[in-house]
This record gives sequence, C-alpha cells and structure tokens, in this order.
Amino acid sequence: METEIREGQLHSRDKEILQIALLAGSILTSSAAETYRVEDTMERILALSDHQEVDVVSLLTVLMVTITFDDKTYITATKRIKSRFFDLYKIQRVNEISRALTSNQMTLDEAYMDLVLLSTQKKQVPYANLMNFPFAWGFCMMGGGGILESFLAGVAAFLTVIIDYVLPKNIDQTFTPAFFKTVIASFFLAFFSKLIPSVRMDPMILGSLIMLFPGTTFTNGIRDMMKGDYLTAGGNLLSALATALALAFGAGFSLLIINWIF
Repeated sequence: METEIREGQLHSRDKEILQIALLAGSILTSSAAETYRVEDTMERILALSDHQEVDVVSLLTVLMVTITFDDKTYITATKRIKSRFFDLYKIQRVNEISRALTSNQMTLDEAYMDLVLLSTQKKQVPYANLMNFPFAWGFCMMGGGGILESFLAGVAAFLTVIIDYVLPKNIDQTFTPAFFKTVIASFFLAFFSKLIPSVRMDPMILGSLIMLFPGTTFTNGIRDMMKGDYLTAGGNLLSALATALALAFGAGFSLLIINWIF
C-alpha cells in the first residue's frame, strides 16, 4: 500500500522540480491555458525527476500532483487557483521556459527564478486591445453600419479597454467585468443614438461588443469535452455562458436606463 511521505524526506532536487512544475502549472491555469497544455507541461517538467510515476490533474480552480517513489511512498501537492484571465504572453513564456528546461538549456534554479518573476509580473496591456477600435469599426461596417456608426462603435470598444484596467483586479473575472464593460459601451452608444436618431444601434452594438464574446473560453470547453475532461469542459462552458449573459444583461440594462431618461 502506498503511504504519504513527509516533505523533509523529499530529495532537494525532486522538491525543486515539484515546485517548478506547480508554479508553471499555476501560471498557465491562471492565464486561461487549455487543460491539456497545463497537464502536458507539468508532466514534462516532472519527468526530469528520477521518479517517473507521476499523476497530474488540472482543474479550473486547483492543481493536484502526485509523485510515487520507488519504495511505493508518495507525495501529493495541491495548488489553489484563485483567479483566471487571458494572458497569452505568460502562456508563451512558460512554454519557452519549460522547453529550455527539459532540453537542458536551462538549470532548475534559472527556470524557477524566471517563473517566479513571471508569476509576480503585472498583466501587461495587450497590444491587441489597442486594435479594438479598428476591429469594432470593421465589424460594424460588416453589420451594415455607416461611417459615423462605425466610428462610435470603435470609441465604445476602446472604452471597454479602459474599463478593464480601471476595475479592481480582485473582483470576479467572468460576469462582473463583462457586465460593466457592456453597460458603459451600450450606454455610450444608446446616448448617441438618441442624440442622432439616424444612427442604428444594431450594427454599433455588434461591432463594439463582439470582442467581449467568450469565444476562446467556449472553444476550450468544447476541446476539453472532446478529450474527455468533462469537469473542466463544464467549467469553461459555464464560464462562457455567464459572460454571454453578462453581455445580454448589460446591454439590456443600458437601453432600459436610456429609454427611461429620454
């Protein structure tokens, strides 16, 4: 029968490998990486240990790792994931560090220090977000909007970027931010639609809010379902549903307020 061992009995190298794997997995999970990517990266790092029998379970809110030793003793570690937000830069950096580590191009100490710095690094302003204005302009025109409508949609989309960095970072990462972004953007568009009756709300709402639709989360849920990871699949699909509901409620709330004012 397998028995749990105390931390002090764990060899220093194995302990460092376990810490690196947990840190890499927590960064990937909190950056909204796919489940298979998190588990595969952690398993590759843990394979550096002399003890090849490892089990990794990645869920949306927790990581669990078990290493079984030659004498059938084992150690299990868990890591709580408290927040999730998309950060493709951190996902890319963890991939680069894990590849360098597993190919002996980086030492354990170097990999650990790089991951610690990465985990404490504040979320950078994604340059893709600065493209929300032209993206919203284009989607609005595709929806039948004119020049003025596309311009207003672009401004509303840029407002959502500003709101993303004004809201506190400790609030819920699914419903609340999407709701507030939608309220502000929809209120802005609805206000101008009252001032300029010739502009149409439908293409402007489409253009300004389409970037907020949780397409990546929904796709990750489908991919996890196809791979048999039903717990994470259900979590991702519920998260996508919550965000979609936030968009609908936010737009409806803004239109209600504007209609009440005017």
